[in-house]
Amino acid sequence: MPTADDWLDVAAARLAAAAGLVEAWPLLPEGAHLVGGCVRDALLGRPLHDLDLVVPEGAARVARTLARHLGGTHVVLDEAFDSHRVILDTGMDLDITRQQGASLADDLGRRDLTINAVAFRWSTPTVGEGYAWVDPCGGLPDLRSGLLRAADPANWRADALRLLRLYRIGAELGFVLPEPTRAEVRPLAGLLVGVPGERAWVELQRLVAAPDPLPYWHAMAGDGMLASLGWPSSGQVWCPSARALTPDARLRVQAITDEAGVDLLAARLRWSRSERRGLQALVRALEVWRSWPLASSATEQARWCYRLREALLPLGLGSARELHALVDRDEVLAACEAELALPSLRSTQPPLLRGDEVVARSGRSAGPWLGNLLQALAEEQAVGTLVDADGAWTWIQDRLSGASPGGAA
Repeated sequence: MPTADDWLDVAAARLAAAAGLVEAWPLLPEGAHLVGGCVRDALLGRPLHDLDLVVPEGAARVARTLARHLGGTHVVLDEAFDSHRVILDTGMDLDITRQQGASLADDLGRRDLTINAVAFRWSTPTVGEGYAWVDPCGGLPDLRSGLLRAADPANWRADALRLLRLYRIGAELGFVLPEPTRAEVRPLAGLLVGVPGERAWVELQRLVAAPDPLPYWHAMAGDGMLASLGWPSSGQVWCPSARALTPDARLRVQAITDEAGVDLLAARLRWSRSERRGLQALVRALEVWRSWPLASSATEQARWCYRLREALLPLGLGSARELHALVDRDEVLAACEAELALPSLRSTQPPLLRGDEVVARSGRSAGPWLGNLLQALAEEQAVGTLVDADGAWTWIQDRLSGASPGGAA
């Protein structure tokens, strides 16, 4: 293992190579430091995307200076906190914020985790030759040991989203969640009720996108975090087959519930319409799968295949793998993919009767009944029980009169 000095030297070199900031360092005020995720990732050898800079005062002036020197665009992020961003053509952004508290140590002590409370600066007039690390909370040894600890346990209450960030950062870094840290956050799970749903949703998406999210998902569920987000109790067990899915699909599999539960969860987490429809489609597909007509006629089997295909189509072909993850049976994947691809179940022929024709013949005003009726008609056409317009109209009349099961009267 590299010595501590070697490790720090490598990290300093990585920061020096990022965004040309080392050349601009002499332009910064005394007391400027790189902080947060960029310092942590440099020490861990992870890719550097953005740089966070804390200055004792005058963050706006510093941001304008860096924008001119580096050829970037200055954007004000938060006037109250004197927080600014310099957007560079390289794709890397520089965030400049006024120090919070009377000293840098105060600022670092207000952060969530010790590993995010390490600061770095170049310390000699000859740029890049000397540097210093500031570590008031013990983040450097925690980085080397792979441990997640609070910079100050009182800080969990400052922003309840930090409770989710704990598990998400653990999953992304593969770090250990020590029992003392989990014991600190368990009593605070109820604070998540006040976290905006869209912010919580982003954290969950990032967590399940990690290489091995399973232990952290279990920990999050066991510590009461998912329940406080309104996550259904039926969806708190991770399905091993879900590891091969996309992050959004992993979350759909984890959130499986009834349709009423889907609506509640979607409202709590402020899902988009497509996100809500995605889970609804998976719930319906699971219901169809469980209704497989054993020892039934070829027509009933074709009807089941058609309904399964219709349920899964909103999610695309990959949704078959989501259903497979839910029922954990190998034959599901092959069956679903085969039926989704079966041309006979998605007829290229025009419908036997159009909606306007049904309205004109029936003398009724268009309404929800019409859409339901046309969907049922399309199913009969697909499975081959109706083949011409006359037969279709007779079938519709029976449905409208209530003479056929499931009539649309």
